[in-house]
Amino acid sequence: MNQSPYEPPQSSAPFPENGGFKNEHASSAVKGPAIGLLVAGILSLLGALYVVFQGVVTVFVVPQMVEQAEQTDPNLQQQMEQLQQTGMDPETFFQVYGGAILIWAILLLISSLLMIVGAISMMRLKSRGLAMTASILAIVPCTSGCCLFSLPLGIWALMVLSKDQVKAGFP
Repeated sequence: MNQSPYEPPQSSAPFPENGGFKNEHASSAVKGPAIGLLVAGILSLLGALYVVFQGVVTVFVVPQMVEQAEQTDPNLQQQMEQLQQTGMDPETFFQVYGGAILIWAILLLISSLLMIVGAISMMRLKSRGLAMTASILAIVPCTSGCCLFSLPLGIWALMVLSKDQVKAGFP
């Protein structure tokens, strides 16, 4: 080993390829917002499952309950008669209302799953586009089950994802 003291030492360990230090910085920068988006996505998914349950109950159970309650409650009988005067029978009303709830629930399920997948993608520095989509969905009201919680997390995630060092960490 005839090395000059002025030459850099020869090392058997290679330096990180593809900006490994950049990936470490980006990984630590996105960790907090990604975990927050993941929690918001899971909470939103639970809320969406509850909305699915609510829609199914509205379509299949509520008409039977109303029919039974009409026999004992004169106020409910009067309300159902008013509904029929508008040209809609109670069963159709609950089917339409429950169907609207189910459509909203499907949209909530899709956006919740996108938030979860986007948060995982953000943590792993896989797809910046998917992470941006998850962040935007967290900001938009009515696309997440807990918008008061997800709104600041989505803004934080967008701010972190727009930094140049973080952009460089994604492929």
